[in-house]
Amino acid sequence: MRILFCSFHPVFTGTGGAEKVFWSMADHFASIGDEVLCLGFERKADPLAPTFHPHGALVKVANPGRYYRKSPLIQLASALVFFNSGWRRRLRDSLEGRRKGRLIMEAADGFKPDAIVAFQPEMTYVLRHSIKTDVPIATALHCDIDTLLKGKERLFPALESSEAIVVLQRSYLADLARYIDASKAVFIPNAIPRQNGCCDQHSRVIVMAGRVCPQKNQLLAIRAFAIFSKSHPGWKLRIFGDCSYDKGYYEQCVGEACTLQVEDQIEFMGVTQKMRGELLKCSIFAFPSIFEGFSLALAEAMALGMPCACLKTCTGLADMVENGRNGMLSEPTPEAYSKILSTLADDPAMRSQIGSEARKSMEEYSPERIWGKWEGLLLSIARKAERHGSSEL
Repeated sequence: MRILFCSFHPVFTGTGGAEKVFWSMADHFASIGDEVLCLGFERKADPLAPTFHPHGALVKVANPGRYYRKSPLIQLASALVFFNSGWRRRLRDSLEGRRKGRLIMEAADGFKPDAIVAFQPEMTYVLRHSIKTDVPIATALHCDIDTLLKGKERLFPALESSEAIVVLQRSYLADLARYIDASKAVFIPNAIPRQNGCCDQHSRVIVMAGRVCPQKNQLLAIRAFAIFSKSHPGWKLRIFGDCSYDKGYYEQCVGEACTLQVEDQIEFMGVTQKMRGELLKCSIFAFPSIFEGFSLALAEAMALGMPCACLKTCTGLADMVENGRNGMLSEPTPEAYSKILSTLADDPAMRSQIGSEARKSMEEYSPERIWGKWEGLLLSIARKAERHGSSEL
């Protein structure tokens, strides 16, 4: 097959899980003999430069958004023509979508894909509404459904036109049905490679991984750690992730650590491409995210046998974490979160047991299973399109 992967995520420079999934999926299909073209859409990224998440030489890449800028004329015209904010947004989407669509068509000229994987509803909107392609599309929803679709009714018709809509959690199937006709929705989680080695159960280091921003909730972890550290003075908290994503929030986190007098026990480590090695040095994975789609950071920590401390209120954990069996869940307060950190820190046997169950529970996300589901899905929608005549971008 010829498969086109399209994303508005910063796939060239981005350090997050969605970007990692993008390249991992492209690599897999290229490795089994499919012809793969990956289109990112970043204004300043050079597609010839090494990406943060590496990809194989068989994967073709292009960045049609490298020189793209929003048109001031379109912004002004939509503001003058419509007073209703919803109408303005639809007009801007339509006009800007056509500009983006032309760039995508130029970048993919001559490729003639059999199937497209769109990584956002907005990308599907451009492909269907602006380009009006009839190439079969599988739209991959890489976050919880409310975050992706609430207030975005303008995208629903294009999303429903997808030949398949892929969600990352079983519970998202029902969530999706609250917004659109979900009859073409399928559940395919992210692939989690089996991990050799295990975290250091004797380490007195708690670790976090994720860009420093309100969604990842580092502030709660810092406040909880300040309470925890009063009875556990020898422990440290290491926070990995992009500190420049939300500089104001990062500065607030640093200030809070100083105010609570735990700045000597908390380390902001920045971004690393060797996260696995860092996880192996720690004994507890702190994951106080407010919402997630399917967290690779969490899943990869669990695959290494790490006991993880999460929030009961976080979307995206229902299929992954069972409280007290393969992880720990708390209410979203510093006091409650500090208690589960203390419970794990004080009981090495519990850490080991929960970590062991966490590793076992990640086996259902093995790459062989997940990529097999994707292969079957893309073959199915491509063959269905063949029966109904040729498709063009």
